[in-house]
Amino acid sequence: MKRIIHFLIFLFLIVNLISCKEEVIPYNGNILSNFHLEKKNYDSAIYFSKESLRQNLGNESDFLSYFLLAYSYEGKLEYKKSSEYYLLALKYIPEDKEYDENRFRILNNIGKLCKIHKKYDLALEYYNKSLSYVGEKEKATVLFNLGNVHRSKKDYNQASQLYLKALELAIDRNDLHRQVKINNRLGLLYSDLKEFEKARSYYQTVVNYQGDTSKFYKKYIGKSLHNVGSSYMYQEKYETAIPYFLKALRYKKQEEDRFITYMDLGTSYTKLANYELAHSYYLKAEEIFDRVKLNEKNIELFNLMKLSYRASGNINSSIIYADYYIKKVKEYLQTRDQLIDDFTAFDFSNNLEEFKKDQTFSDAFRSMVLKNRVLISGILLILIFAGFVHYRKNRAFARIKKVTKDLDSFMNNIR
Repeated sequence: MKRIIHFLIFLFLIVNLISCKEEVIPYNGNILSNFHLEKKNYDSAIYFSKESLRQNLGNESDFLSYFLLAYSYEGKLEYKKSSEYYLLALKYIPEDKEYDENRFRILNNIGKLCKIHKKYDLALEYYNKSLSYVGEKEKATVLFNLGNVHRSKKDYNQASQLYLKALELAIDRNDLHRQVKINNRLGLLYSDLKEFEKARSYYQTVVNYQGDTSKFYKKYIGKSLHNVGSSYMYQEKYETAIPYFLKALRYKKQEEDRFITYMDLGTSYTKLANYELAHSYYLKAEEIFDRVKLNEKNIELFNLMKLSYRASGNINSSIIYADYYIKKVKEYLQTRDQLIDDFTAFDFSNNLEEFKKDQTFSDAFRSMVLKNRVLISGILLILIFAGFVHYRKNRAFARIKKVTKDLDSFMNNIR
């Protein structure tokens, strides 16, 4: 019994030490994760989010850790894992209204993943769900995203209506950044419809905005100038397109933005039979190819280079780029098919209980202790007290029995 009491006291101390650690040393893994996400250090962000879960499992901050994990895996293009963590974030987010903005962002990001993988109906479902939690500030964002899905479905009339509603809200709120993005997207929509003059009017609206000198705005000036050039290129007006591409480069700072402009400059000069300039811009694009996203549009660079070198009479270079194009296409298709298979196999309608928390047994035990520490401490105290009373009672009985035995022995000796 004495050993049992000592063991119960030991358990009581352990429970309270765990509780003290939780209260005295809160872990800031989510803050560090967010810091690394801003720098696109996705592996570091994942490490700190998982460490935050390990340290604080069972707290209200769990949903934030899951959200940051989802965002990190999305950045790494691991969409299946990203989707699982978004759904876990959705499951564990507190019901309080103060978390509506977080719930909106989770639903909105799931919608974005569905659109990327052409699950358009599912994307519309999640975007529409997010409308229930969106504030006035972000309503234009959801309408804009819904417009993007309808544009992808080639439902241009519905897409145009949604873009215009979003634009109206952005103008009412004097949200220049949102206005810039919507006008640029309206231009792309009318380019899809081959209504190039109308498309260029929206692009020009972006270029003509006054009073905003931010990097964001300059980036969209570059995009819009490039899109004006592209609209002329689609009309085979290459000499008109080239000055817009060159001007766009002055505003484009990100390599991926510059990459597509180099490609279109190469194509335009090839069409004008200026192969020296064409190849110089294609080679600039090739220099940064490994630092841009591997997708169908970017891989087309090598096919264009093959055609350009063939047109210039450089057959050897044409053959080299033809082989390289085939190699890159195979590499891309293998990666894409795996990502699509993983994502398609993921069933968003499944019960969320199917997704288990990423934790060890010790993490689960610690979480259980933290959630029920008052109850566990109370039970242990009662057991310790009951054991102590029982122990004292047994010792008292043992003493009485010994005294009785000694007295009997004494009386027998007297006799």
